[in-house]
Order: sequence, then C-alpha cells, then structure tokens
Amino acid sequence: MIFGGPQLSPHHHIARTAPELSAMVAELQTAPVRGLDFETNGLRYLNGCHPIGYSIGYLRDDGAARVWYVPVAHQTPDVMVAPDIARRVFADSLAGASALVGHNLKFDLNMGRANDYEIDEDVQLHDTMIQAYMIYERRRFKLESLAEQVTQHLDWDDAWSMARLVEDYLRNQSKLRGMTYKKSD
Repeated sequence: MIFGGPQLSPHHHIARTAPELSAMVAELQTAPVRGLDFETNGLRYLNGCHPIGYSIGYLRDDGAARVWYVPVAHQTPDVMVAPDIARRVFADSLAGASALVGHNLKFDLNMGRANDYEIDEDVQLHDTMIQAYMIYERRRFKLESLAEQVTQHLDWDDAWSMARLVEDYLRNQSKLRGMTYKKSD
C-alpha cells in the first residue's frame, strides 16, 4: 500500500473486493457509452506482455466522469484481483455497451483480446487518437498533447465542458480543412 500518495477524486474508484467489483459492474451497465484503458507491463501483446490493470468509465448525466480501476498484476503488496475474476468482471462491465471510447483504442483492443479479455466485436468504437489524426495529421497524438492544444486548464470534474470544448475544436478544425464534422450518436 502506498502511504501519503495523492487522493483519488470522488469520481474515481479502485475495485478490489467482490462487493466493489459488483458495484462497478452494476453502475457501468447503466451507461451506454463507456471509456476503456488498459495499463500494461509492455507494448508487445503478441510476445507475452499483459494487462496489469484496466480502467472503465463513463460520463454521468451531470457531466461528471465516473471511473473504476481494477488492479490485476501490479508489482506491489497491494491487493490484486485474480486474473480470471478480472476477465469476467471486464466482460460483465462492457456487456450492453453501445460504444467504447479510448485513446489508442486499437492497442487496448489488441492487448485485451491477446490476453483473453472479452470485447464484443459489434460494439461501436471511437479511437480518439485516430480521430485526431484524421483531422490534423501533422501534430503529436499523445492524449496530454492533444488536451494541451485544446485548453491550457483541464478541469476533469467537468467532463461535459471538456467534451464540448473538444467537439468545438474538432468542428472548427474540420471546417478549416473543408471537411464535414458530424457528431456520432
């Protein structure tokens, strides 16, 4: 356990116990669009690299982000979720989602599938890194770099404002390039 580390925001949770994992699944299944991110021990999913944890979240109706993190294989003395349970909870957490959103989502999908995490092949996917490249291919695509280009001050508790700001930016960049921006439903 890390002592004196930064506190999580009230909208971020770590799920390790059966009741926490059950609460996570129940809450996430109410959201049609969910965000996904794997934390891994490397980038080569075909050469044995694997997830050490994953985050799944969504935006509440009031615009606040709600995010759950499941630790699976960190090299710390903290309690981890057994890999087989983590996989089952992962599948249950994504069940019924109409869309998945992630930055470099293609990596997360490949990492998950290579390590037996079930991901519905029919769910709509939104990879923000690919979307950013399609709008302007001559810039950096790390999530932090894109966020800095859109705004200098990020208030992650007001996710709706951030989403509107990003949407306005994408619409303006599309217009400058003679493209039509259409927000997907």
